[in-house]
Amino acid sequence: MEYQQQILIDGEGVFPLLRHVRLRGTNFEIGQQLAEINIANHGDTLEKHRVPDPVYTRARRQYFQAQYPILWQRMQGVAATFGMDAEDDRYDFSWLRYNLDLPLRPGCSNAFYPPHRTEDGHAYLSRNYDFSTGSFSDLVGLQLPPEVRAQMKAMMGEPYIMEWEPTDGGYASWAIHSNDVLGGTFDGMNSEGLAVALMADDEVMGIMFEPHRESVRAVGADELQIQRMLLDTCATVEEAKHLLLTVKQFYQYVPCHYIIADASGKSFVFENSAGRNHSVIVDGNGDPQVCTNHGVHRHTITEAPKLTLETNSQWRFATLQDRISAQEKHTPESIRAINAAVGVRQLSQAMKDNPGFRSIAVSMNSRTLWYTLYDLTERRVEIDFYLNSTLNDDGTYQEDRSPIYTFEVALAAEPV
Repeated sequence: MEYQQQILIDGEGVFPLLRHVRLRGTNFEIGQQLAEINIANHGDTLEKHRVPDPVYTRARRQYFQAQYPILWQRMQGVAATFGMDAEDDRYDFSWLRYNLDLPLRPGCSNAFYPPHRTEDGHAYLSRNYDFSTGSFSDLVGLQLPPEVRAQMKAMMGEPYIMEWEPTDGGYASWAIHSNDVLGGTFDGMNSEGLAVALMADDEVMGIMFEPHRESVRAVGADELQIQRMLLDTCATVEEAKHLLLTVKQFYQYVPCHYIIADASGKSFVFENSAGRNHSVIVDGNGDPQVCTNHGVHRHTITEAPKLTLETNSQWRFATLQDRISAQEKHTPESIRAINAAVGVRQLSQAMKDNPGFRSIAVSMNSRTLWYTLYDLTERRVEIDFYLNSTLNDDGTYQEDRSPIYTFEVALAAEPV
């Protein structure tokens, strides 16, 4: 087993404590090491994995054994770290969570650029991840004693850059994890040039919001685990479509939709109806494709609507589309600039210009926590992180960001 852990941003006086973890070994060893990381960094204990309803745990375990054996091997490693048998259904070893009370409505903006629309002929996925810098109590306005509030960590304050190279099945991958070191994949790319990113589906959340507030009473992969499954097992958009249509999936916290792209220039957005009664593939047809926080299949947006809190997803979507269409060929620099135009800082500026939204702009504590640029052709990733900001009285703010970190995705064995 090869293992490295490095702190890239130490969290002192800035928002994130950012760790970079590199693992190379069997899937059992990867699971074992991840459990050790969660114990050391986040105080995980066996008791936190105890469940009140073993029948659900047994069904989930049996599902993973049959449909996602790579995760099952990692689960056995997690169980071994705690000195347990992975088939002891009193405990759920399919997650390694931390700093997670209940994530609420992240705002994300994503754009895929196929090779024929870029100057260097590469395929790119451009990704803003926008979310609050506060704790769960900050998000929902809980009235707690100061000493209790001081102990609550920011929900997204300890992300991980994960580089995994399994030696006994599954593609090598690079991914951003948060809230679950085992399956908490927010976006990533594998050695085959398949890239994935999730976005909350705010419309579905407004209709159907059924978080598993205690133990999981569902079988299959949740909204984060499904992306880890895609990276582990899929090399192309066509394989990803088949997996998403056949896998059993549930929302543990937030209804999400996904953009998936590959190095050939293909992409699609995958969405579920509010009642989960049908799934929709919105194919990119080899053209640039945009996705924010509303159902793409439910809306045809040709121009930016008047910006309000309720229409900000459509506003970001139309702004991305307009800027992408404004030039035939794009460079990494222009791709970055286009996503920056719909980041939280620019959204706050646009809202501040409307007197009715000025107070909201001033009090907004969401930020573009990270920006990721995936070069699917070269298997290269560039990422930078929000550090801190200085708020002005008029609602604008000055923002400090980390340097741009660059990574290359390693090669690994074919999945089994």
